[in-house]
Amino acid sequence: MPMIGHLPRGSRLPVQYNRVVRWYRRLRAISTGEFHNQSIDMDCDEILVFFIFCHQLRDWIIKDTDIPRKDVNSYISSNQCLAICADIANGIKHLGIGENYSPRSGEDIRMHPGVVIRGDDLAQVELQLYVTFEGGRQSSALDIATDCMQKWTDFLRSHDLFSAERMMDYM
Repeated sequence: MPMIGHLPRGSRLPVQYNRVVRWYRRLRAISTGEFHNQSIDMDCDEILVFFIFCHQLRDWIIKDTDIPRKDVNSYISSNQCLAICADIANGIKHLGIGENYSPRSGEDIRMHPGVVIRGDDLAQVELQLYVTFEGGRQSSALDIATDCMQKWTDFLRSHDLFSAERMMDYM
């Protein structure tokens, strides 16, 4: 892999997008029981890494394109899944949302793991990381992550930021 900082402006964003795709695939594999050979804590950590990298895509877009910061932030705020992703990522990195900030999603969210074993096969363990919202509604990390992938892919395509050949398919 070349030193990313040495790549010309406008060509670095695919590196981060494709990294997000790889972490999404990992999250999906853990969440659907395709892969599980480590502790639940490690699996949860790997799921959370997706949200950090996914939200960091924002910074890469701002630094590697001419799209104004306010437009990128507005897009995140107008898409609930990306706002939740921002809250998760910032909460992980900064031990919660700062006291001078409100959650982008507009809700206080909590996360907790759940394990699903299908049938008698203990090797087929699905780890679900659930997000619980203020009113008690729940959503799985996988569902939120899938929505985030779709929204970012739509955004990148709508701005024609890089060719399809440079964009990995997340599914």
